[in-house]
Amino acid sequence: MRSESSSQQDGPFVDFLGVTAILSNDGTGKATMLVREDHLQAGGVVQGGPIAALADYALYLAVQSLISAQQMSVTVEMNVNFVFPGNYGRTLTAESNVVSRGNSIMVGEMAVTDDQGKLIAKGLGTCMVRSRE
Repeated sequence: MRSESSSQQDGPFVDFLGVTAILSNDGTGKATMLVREDHLQAGGVVQGGPIAALADYALYLAVQSLISAQQMSVTVEMNVNFVFPGNYGRTLTAESNVVSRGNSIMVGEMAVTDDQGKLIAKGLGTCMVRSRE
């Protein structure tokens, strides 16, 4: 599990979105985001970008838990299917599990749910692992 704040390790984007890391351990990642007004699109529901970013961050946490401190990961492909709209004031939770672990490529599945357990989005992502140097 991470002990530093998200911004110290992962950059300002997660803080900008209001994302909080919950778990990064044994190929599993979990993060949450409270839906704010600035996450909404014109129809009054969460725009797909913040949902996809939350899912991608959970994938990042899952992969980071399996690699060394001298390595980093970047998402090279991601598919997200939006199943149900996310609503203002709800907390969204993204969970990811690595399903294929190679030396340089890892694949993980992601699911985003709301605080009532409703499935909001489901995804699959591919990350490339490389040296930080």
